[in-house]
Amino acid sequence: MKNHALTVYYNSTQVTPAQGLCLIEGGYHSAATALNQALLTTWAEALPSQSPIVVVDAEAECPPFWLERITGVDECDEAMAVVSALTSHSFALSPVTAAHDFNGTVSELDACLALLQEPNYFSTRSLNPACFWVREAECLKTVLGDSAKHAINNLLVQAPEFPVQLHEVVDVGDQNPLPSHPLAAFHLKLPDLKPLPLAYPKWDDKPVVLHVTMNWGGGVHKWINDFIQHHDQYHHLVWVSGGELYRHSHGEQFQLHWQATDGLVLDSHHMSLPIDATTSHHSDYRDALNRIIEGWAVSGVVVSSLIGHAMDCLNTGLPTLRVMHDYFPHWPALAAQLDGDISQADIDVALAQTAKEPFGMIDEQQWLDWKAAHNDCCLQPQVTVVAPSQSVIKNALKINPCDGFEGALVLPHGIDPMVPVAPPSESSLFKVLVLGRINPPKGQLLLDGLLEHLKDHDDIEFVFLGAGNEGKKYLTDERITVVMDYPAESLSSELALHRPHVALITANTSETFSYALSELQAAAIPVVSTPMGALAERIEDGVNGFLVEANVKRFADTLLSLKNQPAVLSQVREALKAQSPDDVGQAMQRYEAIFAPTKGNKACRWEPLVVPEWVSVVTDAKGQAALDRYRWQQSEQDLADKKAWVTQLQEHVTHLSQNIELNKKQEQHLLHTIEELKQALDDNEARHVKTQQELNQVIDERSAQIEQVSQELSEVYQSRSWRMTRPMRRFTTWSRHKRNALRF
Repeated sequence: MKNHALTVYYNSTQVTPAQGLCLIEGGYHSAATALNQALLTTWAEALPSQSPIVVVDAEAECPPFWLERITGVDECDEAMAVVSALTSHSFALSPVTAAHDFNGTVSELDACLALLQEPNYFSTRSLNPACFWVREAECLKTVLGDSAKHAINNLLVQAPEFPVQLHEVVDVGDQNPLPSHPLAAFHLKLPDLKPLPLAYPKWDDKPVVLHVTMNWGGGVHKWINDFIQHHDQYHHLVWVSGGELYRHSHGEQFQLHWQATDGLVLDSHHMSLPIDATTSHHSDYRDALNRIIEGWAVSGVVVSSLIGHAMDCLNTGLPTLRVMHDYFPHWPALAAQLDGDISQADIDVALAQTAKEPFGMIDEQQWLDWKAAHNDCCLQPQVTVVAPSQSVIKNALKINPCDGFEGALVLPHGIDPMVPVAPPSESSLFKVLVLGRINPPKGQLLLDGLLEHLKDHDDIEFVFLGAGNEGKKYLTDERITVVMDYPAESLSSELALHRPHVALITANTSETFSYALSELQAAAIPVVSTPMGALAERIEDGVNGFLVEANVKRFADTLLSLKNQPAVLSQVREALKAQSPDDVGQAMQRYEAIFAPTKGNKACRWEPLVVPEWVSVVTDAKGQAALDRYRWQQSEQDLADKKAWVTQLQEHVTHLSQNIELNKKQEQHLLHTIEELKQALDDNEARHVKTQQELNQVIDERSAQIEQVSQELSEVYQSRSWRMTRPMRRFTTWSRHKRNALRF
């Protein structure tokens, strides 16, 4: 956007007070250190009358793209005459609160505002003198008054400070609370905000790449974070699906993260009609995806997983990478065993197996629809399919239709360099390492069988490193050292601490790559592995590792044999040290040749990609019948979806009605209880008044009696007989004391 506003810098060191307002390249400058109405009136008369003007303190910290943001009001409502930037020196304009500072600089907080705030304006009577915009010079004459103004919600300009704190605290005392702050939504996020590298994706020239994945973590998240770290020529958004394992629903809500799979949450979206495993098309999903692409000017898409996502993410019209970290939905089961020939019986077994997996039961027609739609998406010219190993392509081509994978590229993953682990001492027990999570797809059944088979071998010990929650199962076994979790950056030190003789990979699924294998080979630890998927491709049996059939006895025999052959293990260690594995930087650099989105790439408002059976024959009667059948099927599906939605809505309404009825009963009970308490209070008050009256009456009676007795005594004391008998009373008292003394 072209900026037509004039810029006036006050508190400038480029001019002297005697020079007044001077035009220097880049704007007008004044040495005045503070604003007052007389000064602004002078400027208003000296500056061009029809031009917008930006006034800024030359000593303030102006973040990147500050001028583009403050002058963006040019295209807004003409009724907006004055627009102020934010500042923590004014309660009404502050992005921080009395309860929460920001532990960073002004520019770092501004970067958070630019990321989290959809550009907008709010009404105010406050003004940030460090930076504001006026529509014309005449507005300068009244800008310091109490007139209505506006403030921009995503720009912070003020004097440098660290941390950024609120300087104007408003105490309302015992009054009602103030109305919600215009920045209240940002204030809620403030406690979790941390300083980030300055980035302005909506204003700079960097293309924005959108990553699509699920929230299961693991190797997929590691690859995405590696890609982000080594492609800093882009801004990166990560759209993560999430749901509930026990509901078999994995697309219930989505979070948009900034620059990492666990980065700052920029936005979230909850689905009224969730996606269970995946789907060919979903209108709510598509709309949410459209908003992200258009709102952030996304230029390219990287799809790492379709779990919880609709395949609309492959159909944006933008340059797209489809990275095959797993076989879903080309194969229905997560535990994909595809290394042999695939028959209908294998398909039936896989479909039956889904009932025990996170997706729940998948029927064959559902899978066939997903598989065909996925294949069609991958055939689009803007979509490039990438696999981390040749085995992925080989196995995918066994499952028809598969022409979408014929042009797939093999780009192996890389890892950061690691220091080889020193060999264990000769006197130590034979130590076997299992690296990573322990679960059924990773061969837990085979591992448990192996432990049982070797239970009498006291000279073998096991280390389960990073076993996860399932590691608790093995804590009572004295042969096993269990480390359930460890920081990723401490892997080298953990391996050096334990110094295993060999490592096991007992996977019973066709691995697409295996980061665990890469890490173990880089650490020069010999691996005994099943020959599943990429494992057979990357391990040369007897040279840089050992391939063993997934059989308990074969694994046990191999371990016992290697225990007695230290020379063989030594040869494998040396072979591993001689390997030159790709580091992560080299691996990621290869993507630049096939994926290079630019800022100018435009997405299209798309309809779901559908290639129905009647396309080639629609001109004849048979084709028309197919068309009618297809439309009928689509209508049936749409009706079923709507019925499901109505059922869900009715259940929700019933639940709310029950809650309302319960609240009414509780309210009636409370009102009755309050009425009883009020009646009891009134009764107590009446009894108290009556008792007080009776007490006052008794007090009055006793006071009168006391007064009467006092008067009678006074008369006695004043009588002649009392005075005449005084010597007798004294003698009587004296004689009584003497008598008592003699007795004593």
